[in-house]
Amino acid sequence: MKTAITLITLSPLLVYVAASAQTQQRAAAGGFADRFEQLDRNGDGKLTRDEMQQSPLFEQWDANKDDAVTMEEVQSFYSKRQPRQSATKRPTTAPSRRATEPLNAVSSLAKPSLEVCLSASDAEQATKFFAEGLGLAARGEPRGGAAGVAMRMLLFTAGHSTVKVRVYLQPPAKLPADIAARNGLRVLTIPVERLDDVVARLKRLGFEVTDAKQAGTTRWALARNADGTAFELVETQPGAARDLEIGLVVPDLAKAREFFTGVYGALELPEATSRVLPGEKELRFTTGATLFKCWAPKGQRESDTGKIPDVLGFRYVTHNVRDTRALHDALTASGVDVAAPLASYQGVASLFMLRGPGGALLEFVGPAAAGVGGAGVADRAGAARIPQQMQDLFKRLDRNGDGKLSPQELPNAERFKQMDANGDGFVTLEEAAKAFVPGGGAGAQRGSPDPAETPDRQVSSESGRPAVGPVARSGDRPQRAWGDWPQRPVTGKEPELHPPADRAFLDFKFTTDYFAARQPGDSELAKATEANALVPHNGMLYCCVSYMPESKRLTDLNPEVLVKKSATSPWEVDLEVGPEFMRLSIIKSVSFTTDGKGNKLPEPVSVLVCGTGAWRSQPTGVYVFSRNDATGQWTKSLLTANRWNREKTNHTTDVRTIWDHVDAVTGVHYIFAGSASGRIFRGVYDPAQPGLIAWDLKPELDDMVGHFLCAAEANGVQYVGVAYGPTKEDVRQIKERPVKDHGLFRRVDGPDAHWEWIPIKEWEDPNEPGRSLRTAQLRGMTAVPAPDGKGEVLLVAWDTRDAAIERIDPRNNFKMTVELDVRDYFAKQWGRPVGISTFAYNDMLPVTHPDTGERAHLIGLWLVDPHGEGNEIGKSSWYLVRYADGTYHYQRIWDEQNPLTDAKYGLRGCRSIRPSPFPEEAGRVWYFCGFDQTGARGAGATGPAAWIYKGTLPQFTKDAP
Repeated sequence: MKTAITLITLSPLLVYVAASAQTQQRAAAGGFADRFEQLDRNGDGKLTRDEMQQSPLFEQWDANKDDAVTMEEVQSFYSKRQPRQSATKRPTTAPSRRATEPLNAVSSLAKPSLEVCLSASDAEQATKFFAEGLGLAARGEPRGGAAGVAMRMLLFTAGHSTVKVRVYLQPPAKLPADIAARNGLRVLTIPVERLDDVVARLKRLGFEVTDAKQAGTTRWALARNADGTAFELVETQPGAARDLEIGLVVPDLAKAREFFTGVYGALELPEATSRVLPGEKELRFTTGATLFKCWAPKGQRESDTGKIPDVLGFRYVTHNVRDTRALHDALTASGVDVAAPLASYQGVASLFMLRGPGGALLEFVGPAAAGVGGAGVADRAGAARIPQQMQDLFKRLDRNGDGKLSPQELPNAERFKQMDANGDGFVTLEEAAKAFVPGGGAGAQRGSPDPAETPDRQVSSESGRPAVGPVARSGDRPQRAWGDWPQRPVTGKEPELHPPADRAFLDFKFTTDYFAARQPGDSELAKATEANALVPHNGMLYCCVSYMPESKRLTDLNPEVLVKKSATSPWEVDLEVGPEFMRLSIIKSVSFTTDGKGNKLPEPVSVLVCGTGAWRSQPTGVYVFSRNDATGQWTKSLLTANRWNREKTNHTTDVRTIWDHVDAVTGVHYIFAGSASGRIFRGVYDPAQPGLIAWDLKPELDDMVGHFLCAAEANGVQYVGVAYGPTKEDVRQIKERPVKDHGLFRRVDGPDAHWEWIPIKEWEDPNEPGRSLRTAQLRGMTAVPAPDGKGEVLLVAWDTRDAAIERIDPRNNFKMTVELDVRDYFAKQWGRPVGISTFAYNDMLPVTHPDTGERAHLIGLWLVDPHGEGNEIGKSSWYLVRYADGTYHYQRIWDEQNPLTDAKYGLRGCRSIRPSPFPEEAGRVWYFCGFDQTGARGAGATGPAAWIYKGTLPQFTKDAP
């Protein structure tokens, strides 16, 4: 009897789906072509001994003994060597399948590298082991979390692959530590650089690890995580491909060979002797990038036959394939043990599982297959009619994964009765969706909370607006849920493209000044996916850009600083930082007035400073670049070599905001850089430094858990905003996260300067003091005149979930007032709910109209059209105008002469707005830039998509009719 397995597919597996067309075009190259390209680090079309890390395969592949291996030699080697096989199973001889060959797992792969999932008992220990100990890049958690409220999924990048870690609130049982004690997935081999350093670090962190050993040309060590799961660490050279090897204990080597070289379709490599099981014969099979190693020690052992959540340790291997239905049918016809049949995942993907040697679970994920059903998921057309947010919430509540909600999973009896339309004692996704449409019972009530809750949420602002979406008693992150948008009839009304200019700054005429996709393909100007920030500096305009290459290869990364030297000159590349960084996140011009001791400078000195951001296995330190205008040279400065805060998770090296402030007590003019590693770094002007700035080694603020995305000075006091971020506790246990971990902080100036957390009454749950209601990104802080004209108040923006602009009054105990409910505002303007993604990315720009003198603030915005980016509205970007009286209007960013009809993506978010620094444009021209590679609601995007538009105000004539 085959064991039923609950299928749970994770976000990283579905990245393939979005790029399936490109993948299919590349499929013919096969796994070995991809592997050859990975090893060929210098791109010269041949492999050296060093590139192959002195592998014994080098001698076998190098047919002409010229100390170089070509792709032709590799192909020739395997074409002459037939894998061992059984009499009944026909192996394939190459990872790519010819039309006449039977379909198998390897020939169906969309990418040759596989992913490995294991279960762990503690998220903090898992992060400490993989990120701090092994140095793998932590990618956080899939958006929306994993299925079931009792589990988290942590993702770590290992070269071209992903290690997925399931963490259960109720940890399952441990497996025997002895590798040979049980059949199935038992060891994962992970290549690491500087093995001795890794071993020492793991020991310091308290993990069990052997000293480095030598086996032939290979140095290795055996480590165990906090649950005793075994990892073989193999030393690799810096820059070499870091691919995984999967170790299986099997009952019979002959049957394992029959499986892997037969229906599975792997190529067998020369036999070896196991390092982790000394003396044991090791069979080795490759998919082109991932290696399976099989051992069969003497003795009887239990095989893995249980469900995924049953035990700790390695649980399954994920394959991204091109056609799940065809592969499922082919493997089923071969008589393999199908552990879970082909099923749909929310209409966008399909997947199934089979059992390999020793009971190892092998998962296959690919594009949606027509006609495939799945637990709790409507067909693709039906799923498209049900909001994704609703599908995600249903999936979280459906803890046992049976496709329906029981009274135990939805304990609110009244709401359950409303949703159970047929009275059968269960609620399906379709019933839930019907219950929460306009006029449909539960959905007719404005602000309907998460149906898993019993208490309704609290209204905590004087505007009557709920302070946040429902408080997620079910254990998930608070967010707007079903029915939380205004339930107005959908009129089909589209936004006015050019509403009457009854207020200032609504009549810009936009022209395209730079569009990365229009640049020559071989130009460095084409390497820009996001235009992140603009800044005028010394009479020129600069823009920092980030780049996500279509190949997603680290070697192709090349973020840049662009410069426009005059109103009529084209954009040029001023700085290229290469593959060491993924992005340049923020750029700031700081005009220093003092030196580091507070002495006044003869005249202000302006320094251009740029914040960096890393991706995956890039640098572990936090860096900034600064420009010396006298030499035209940029200097890279290390702020800290410590990327990780051991008590926190999901931190990166991103420096997203830079600001300056003159200390009111000491008189020193400081520059500050806020990093996503939870620290604020401080520097002063120092002409003796190559980058003109001396940075303090010790952070001025530390131990935060979120991004620093905004800063502002009001009434002479410096403030900074700390965005939401997870703590060392389970992120879903919201009540365990103190409100002081994020929100508003102010600087107390003086020789012993420090930062104080500012309590905002309306951001805290009145029923549970110390528990925060805010879960979005705190952005766009700025100071504006107080409504009564006495002093200044702070204006802040909460994006995505909370979608509000709020006013905070420091003079009145920091009382918060909602000034604009952005989601509600656009629902009224458009006559239907509108997707609100990110807005007010880092600031809100103060402006003054050149003719009327009217003062306002311009705020970049990303609205998500429900029809996607396939139409003009969907391809547009937007901005808000806040007027001095606290009223708002909005307008579209669009160039009629550049309609983007052939562009892959639209403009998406407007990230930055700045006035022109050029004399002939002064007061009438502003520059707008943007594009968002991911965003809260946007699909991932790659390639050239960055844009910079010029907005020009018309001449104003009083005598005009």
